[in-house]
Amino acid sequence: VGISVFKTTPIGIVPFEEKPGIEWIEERPHQILTRDANLSGRFDVVASEKFNLALFSRSHADYYMTGKVEPQAGGMLKVECFLYVSKSKTLRLGESYTVKQKDLRRAIHAFFDKATLCITGERGVASTRLAFVSKIDGVKQVVVSDYDGFHRSQVTRDSTISMMPVWMHGNAGLVYVNFKTRRPRLYAKKFGGSERPLFAQFDQTYSPAVNPRTGELLFSSTVDGKTDLYLGNI
Repeated sequence: VGISVFKTTPIGIVPFEEKPGIEWIEERPHQILTRDANLSGRFDVVASEKFNLALFSRSHADYYMTGKVEPQAGGMLKVECFLYVSKSKTLRLGESYTVKQKDLRRAIHAFFDKATLCITGERGVASTRLAFVSKIDGVKQVVVSDYDGFHRSQVTRDSTISMMPVWMHGNAGLVYVNFKTRRPRLYAKKFGGSERPLFAQFDQTYSPAVNPRTGELLFSSTVDGKTDLYLGNI
């Protein structure tokens, strides 16, 4: 169980009004909002099947989120998301998205981040993405996903270990370590592009860290048994 460094805020979540004709392939909008709120560490979800002022007041949920969703032509969904003040039912934030169902999560994440900004003064992180290592068919590979673990995409497909992924400047791709030469070496790969080795003049390179402002790369290299830190341009 994780411990939040923030004081959590009760937030009401009510299922969206759904028009007929939707065949759900993943979670419904209110389920995604609930997951976002729980993962944020900032909120305690007060779930209700419909607007319930007594419940929200008793739980000190000053705000609640809900919305509407209806199918559109071409397999699209129109999703309207609302953040209301519980006591007055005053609309604090309203957003509308027309998306394919596979992009529903990202639309809901975007709304949740804006709602978090309205309530706390700081934008949420639900629209961010993760880069991590996952063991696939017995080999550690680099994988990216939405911040909640959904929509995973495998970046490396080597028969040797890949590890230590970090985001490039502007999140255009990743830098990571691979052992395909039997020694740790840094590689860069832009999304949609091909992999390329970095700093071939060094025998071993690892532990990358990218400056998010300049894109400059900090990394370690071991030469003759001695490890030093280097700064380089990707």
